[in-house]
Amino acid sequence: MSAGKKGTNTQTRNCDKGVEQSARQSCSECGIEKDKLWQKSRKNYYHCNDCKKDFTIRVGTIFHRSHVPLHKWLWAMYLMVTARAGISSMELSKQIDIKQEWSWFLEHRIRNASGNMTEKTLSGIVEADVAHFGGKEKNKHKKSKRQNKGRGAVGKMHVHGMRGRDEQVVLQVVEKEDAPTLQGIIKENVLPGSTVCTDEATSYQGLDANFEHKTVNHSAGQYVDGDTHTIRLRLFGQ
Repeated sequence: MSAGKKGTNTQTRNCDKGVEQSARQSCSECGIEKDKLWQKSRKNYYHCNDCKKDFTIRVGTIFHRSHVPLHKWLWAMYLMVTARAGISSMELSKQIDIKQEWSWFLEHRIRNASGNMTEKTLSGIVEADVAHFGGKEKNKHKKSKRQNKGRGAVGKMHVHGMRGRDEQVVLQVVEKEDAPTLQGIIKENVLPGSTVCTDEATSYQGLDANFEHKTVNHSAGQYVDGDTHTIRLRLFGQ
């Protein structure tokens, strides 16, 4: 498939045909079997003879109610899974030649379709750290400054991240950075016996009860100690 910008109507029709060939087996409204459906003259629309409803092959998929051509959806998926440090909605909109608000919508639909992980998916060597998102206090409006007096992470969003060396990533917004919160997230998502690499934060002390816990001392300027580091996780957030 060529780049999203150069996609053609033929590519879109071919994508639609591929979806149609693996087509739904029942009506999206009443569940009646496919042999009681007939295809309307309008491309990719079906009519159910039982409930008399019309629907497209996109109903019940992440493409539902989207006017973005399917070949651009597929190109967006490719760009998202191959970008090592992620891809912004603005960059995605330029790559596949659609509006930025549409690319934002696509990214959310695709991420949501990737599923909420119900199993512990991280194993092997896993990096864990907390990032803080928000502007500097000195650059904020005067009223906002008064509400968030303090230094460092005060007034910012706290996001705990974990990244396996197989590129699997788990991110979660946290209210606190204490041991029960951070270690609880790690225990929920990392297989016991795995190696967990963190910085020297006291919130991670005690992980060695369930994992092989290795640390680097960021406050002392140590960021790498052999294969112990959190660099891949930090690159993901850039």
